[in-house]
Amino acid sequence: MKNILCLITVLLLLSSCSSPESEGKALAQKMNECAENYIKEKQKVITGFVEDFNASDYSSRAEALKAYEQVVLEVLDEYNSRRDEILVEKDKIAGQFADDYNDVVVFRTTYLNNINTELNARLLETIADTECPEGVLAMVKSVVPNKPDVSRIQKDLVGHKLYEGFERKQCFFPENWAWNIEKNEI
Repeated sequence: MKNILCLITVLLLLSSCSSPESEGKALAQKMNECAENYIKEKQKVITGFVEDFNASDYSSRAEALKAYEQVVLEVLDEYNSRRDEILVEKDKIAGQFADDYNDVVVFRTTYLNNINTELNARLLETIADTECPEGVLAMVKSVVPNKPDVSRIQKDLVGHKLYEGFERKQCFFPENWAWNIEKNEI
């Protein structure tokens, strides 16, 4: 019985006495894993979208692009949520060491020193890359849009300008003349 009490006491002491170095390193590792996970998940989205693409699921190319962008946005939101959780945990741990300024400095320094800067650069590059990959664009181009009806053509022409379209010698109107198509004119 005495041995069990001693063991429990030792375990409690070990669990309550975490060092600023170990906490900073562990938290930095979580942040690195979070960044790696985002990069992998975004790549999976691209690969999965291309592999599972079915043009008949979409009525327009814009709809297909929007579906791709939505999935990418969900992965980014998940990353941001996880990163925010880690940052809250970082502030909480820093608060635990607030009684000793040196412990806070050691914790933050260890955290910063263990953040993978190359991975962070790749992460920022991946987040900033908002262009559609060529594979996704190729799939989107395979969507055959529905043929527009008369009302759709009329609606699409609103706001466009029409010029005479002839050589200058054959034109009736001045050189800068254009017909601005308004609603219900066609």
